[in-house]
Amino acid sequence: IRACYDMNIPIFCPALTDSVLGFQAWMYSQFKKFSLNSQLDIKDFFDFAWKKNKNYGLLILGGGVPKHFVPLMMQVTGKSLDYTIQITMDRPEHGGVSGMQIREAKSWGKIAEKGLICDMRADVTLAFPLLVANILNYLKKK
Repeated sequence: IRACYDMNIPIFCPALTDSVLGFQAWMYSQFKKFSLNSQLDIKDFFDFAWKKNKNYGLLILGGGVPKHFVPLMMQVTGKSLDYTIQITMDRPEHGGVSGMQIREAKSWGKIAEKGLICDMRADVTLAFPLLVANILNYLKKK
């Protein structure tokens, strides 16, 4: 999160109000001046996607709402994702969105036809730190 802040990279969390953190933010707002505007996330995302003419990537940790939010917004903008990594424990056999194989999003135009994908079935709390460590190690060697 700090690296994204330092590099002015936006982070969108569309399901914040549907989480413990969202509830805690509401509790805090009962005593201090504080508010969350989930509609602003959508506006900011569209502003970001429409104004930028770069490659787009998505890292999905788990599934659910965030997995659907960014690809759908990209589809609406007429752009598509160039890089997508998904780490989830959910399986595709039961038919839920969280377990959907990420390559299916190519058929909808949410991921570029030549977009690079990595679809990993693993515990996020184990796999993500290993992924980050490997990337940092790779960058150190460059």
